[in-house]
Amino acid sequence: MNQTHIIEPLRLYRGDELSLMLDVSRDTLTQARRSGLLRSTRKGRSVLYLGSWVLAWLESDTSTPVQEGRE
Repeated sequence: MNQTHIIEPLRLYRGDELSLMLDVSRDTLTQARRSGLLRSTRKGRSVLYLGSWVLAWLESDTSTPVQEGRE
């Protein structure tokens, strides 16, 4: 059963939490962060993601363009 998760723009998220929420691997988050597509901040040993940064990353993902009218 799929769960719906709400990403709050002002909340800080850790990578393991986002990985579970978005059903993506930690490697996917790391690649997006290192490529500059997903903003993050490092505090001590922790990498944190602001919810608004995650939302912007999700909205800008163009890896699978939608082509209407094609089957």
